[in-house]
Amino acid sequence: MAKEASHYTMTYLNLSQYVPALQAHHAEYTHFPLDVAGFLRSNFTAKGHDPGLDYWDKPYTLTEKSDQFTLTSCGIDRTCSTEDDLFQSASKGAGSSFNTPK
Repeated sequence: MAKEASHYTMTYLNLSQYVPALQAHHAEYTHFPLDVAGFLRSNFTAKGHDPGLDYWDKPYTLTEKSDQFTLTSCGIDRTCSTEDDLFQSASKGAGSSFNTPK
């Protein structure tokens, strides 16, 4: 159970770092990178971990809706759109919010 708690913590930490970088990319280029995992790998390092993957070894997904975007980890069950997903939503300009899985 401690390992899973650590996975949640590290994934939240990554989301809090990745979203501002994606916002900056969007501000500069007016679009998000097509290869999100590649963008994360080229802009971040993590000792013993692939920055393009969450701590359950699944790629993060980025979705857009009008003036905001969401970066999502599918969480412990490795299936997106379930209760355990971890995500951070942000405007394409500034500001963001986190979810708290149940």
